[in-house]
Amino acid sequence: SQERVLTATTQILEENQRELIRLERLSLAGLLTANIFHDIRKPVTNIKHELDDLSEALGGFSGAARPLKNMSDQVQLFFDILRDLNIERFVRADQMDEEYVDVNRVIEQSLKLVQYERGSVHLRVNLADDLPLVLTHPYRLIQVFSNIALNAYQASGARGELQINTKVQRADRSHPDLDHVMVEIIDDGPGIPVEDQPYVFSPFYTTKPEGKGTGLGLYISRMIVEQIGGAIEVESQAGNGTRFVVYLPAAE
Repeated sequence: SQERVLTATTQILEENQRELIRLERLSLAGLLTANIFHDIRKPVTNIKHELDDLSEALGGFSGAARPLKNMSDQVQLFFDILRDLNIERFVRADQMDEEYVDVNRVIEQSLKLVQYERGSVHLRVNLADDLPLVLTHPYRLIQVFSNIALNAYQASGARGELQINTKVQRADRSHPDLDHVMVEIIDDGPGIPVEDQPYVFSPFYTTKPEGKGTGLGLYISRMIVEQIGGAIEVESQAGNGTRFVVYLPAAE
């Protein structure tokens, strides 16, 4: 009996070690990505200047105007994405101070961060215009919402619909102390089997294939939300989609 327990414990420790090694590799990949964006900013800036000069030199040639504008637009798109995602700040988020955060803006940034996985998913975003601010690290919240949206995209197989709603939940019996910002993230994907739902926020739980996830995303998301005094809930039925609700305390 002791030998079986020792063997099982050893297997668990080995699995956890493999997951932590993979997590460290993901962290390194994030740092490398930030460095890559930093390194390619300069040559793309040079391309932008050359295009400006070329446009001025070829201004009289009507056939050149359209392709030059298209190239210039694509260069500008690169800078827009770089500005909106702000990868370098995202990677170094733990070094930042808390600030008053517009949750709607965080939602928009989170969706841009994972738009590469959206595929043909129809996105419906309904953002209330009267939300109070939330005091937190903005890039930690981006980590929460981008993780949930990414899970929805991957579970849906790049099809279906994802709906995100924000609104104010006024102080009541369930939240007697403060108003809260409530964020709903609803997909019509395959849902979560009933037997798996108690483990959704457990570390290393994942239904994704090898290489697609660490099983830490939702565990860390709940930890981030609870650290600022919020809460995160999930409702799901196999075959009928999933609804995550995140409650964030309004700044006083």
